[in-house]
Amino acid sequence: MSENTVRKSPARRLHFSHRGRIAQTGIYFGKLCRMFIYQSDWKVLPMAALIAAVVSMVVRNTFFLTMEGTLKGAFALTCVSIWNGCFNSIQVICRERPILKREHRSGLHITSYVFSHMLYQALLCLAQTLLTLYICRLMKVRFPSEGMFTRWMMLDIGVTVFLITFASDMLALWISALVRNTTTAMTVMPFILIFQLVFSGGIFKMPSWTKDVSRLSISNCGLKCIAAQADYNNTPMSSVWTAIKRLDNPNKDLTLNINPGKLLSTLQDEEIEPIRQLRQMPITDKLTVNAALTELESAVNAIGAEHFELSGGMPLTEVLTSIRLYAVSEGYADRRIAGFDTVGELIDYVLSFPYLSEKLNKTYKVDTNMHEIFKLVDENRLKEIVTDSTKGINYSKAYIKSEKNILSYWENLALFVIGFALLAIITLEFIDKDKR
Repeated sequence: MSENTVRKSPARRLHFSHRGRIAQTGIYFGKLCRMFIYQSDWKVLPMAALIAAVVSMVVRNTFFLTMEGTLKGAFALTCVSIWNGCFNSIQVICRERPILKREHRSGLHITSYVFSHMLYQALLCLAQTLLTLYICRLMKVRFPSEGMFTRWMMLDIGVTVFLITFASDMLALWISALVRNTTTAMTVMPFILIFQLVFSGGIFKMPSWTKDVSRLSISNCGLKCIAAQADYNNTPMSSVWTAIKRLDNPNKDLTLNINPGKLLSTLQDEEIEPIRQLRQMPITDKLTVNAALTELESAVNAIGAEHFELSGGMPLTEVLTSIRLYAVSEGYADRRIAGFDTVGELIDYVLSFPYLSEKLNKTYKVDTNMHEIFKLVDENRLKEIVTDSTKGINYSKAYIKSEKNILSYWENLALFVIGFALLAIITLEFIDKDKR
């Protein structure tokens, strides 16, 4: 049957004229489901699985565990969602534009047409979300066990991933309604993706004037939501420790300024129970300075270094390390300690003896290197101190983990979905004026 025959057929016109919006929505939804099977639209699912596997392989060791890893993981998961959503619908309208124009003139409601696409794309986005999270679990991404809104954090993250994917899908649907053919759609698509990724606001440092522009991007809202859910502000910062570890080289010299008197004075406060226990430690006749410091460090670790609260906030392990460096530099490490019953008596004597007190209260420069310091201290304990002290160093209000904050991001993403769907409807209402 020719196109002219279809246009002039009364039965064809009545077929559309007597169908309500709900009925038309069902008809087109069924058509889209058949296209999913017979026109290979199902291929977007294995593509989503492949992309999720590649991204999970990269972020699985740091996502939810470190500050930098959490932000990169949130950015990567947002990129996956935007990519999936955009390529779901970027060609769905423009590839059948002539058919849509003909059927619209025959009585098709644009609202029914767009709503059927929304239903179909929502199911497709849901399938991609479930597949993405399943692949993340298979790739050993360590999601926290308990979520804020549900019993599972993965389900909370899944809501965000679905909303990002669906919002991106509706954005691409609107673009597909604007352009005239699939070639133009695929030409515009890279620019849309670049805009979303650059203005996400998490990875790339942007000028202050772009702040308002970033709010127009789905990626900005999505990244902030995932980072907030992952508790970005309370995860440790790993880059500082990584930089310190790079200094662990015997060929890299380091100069330390040490004041032994100030360090020893922190060990006179007997109101702190662990320090009182240290001061009561007995001293044997054959004990050397180095052995005494070793016993002190062993006692600190046995008692628990976290219980010590020294002046200036300096951990006791750092105090003992500094004293040992001083003893080594001055040649005292192998000297024997005699005439004292306890460590406390020795410390008090050293600080009270005029000559020693004057000498200890000076600041000394000790030439060493980070490799030697790592040999003297407990590396795991030092790493714990560094990572804990840098926790929250890049604190951001946008990443606060709270129900109010996360719900606001979900609402914004839902508004993106509704807004782009309305824009697609408005755009297609003028499709009859297109003379091409």
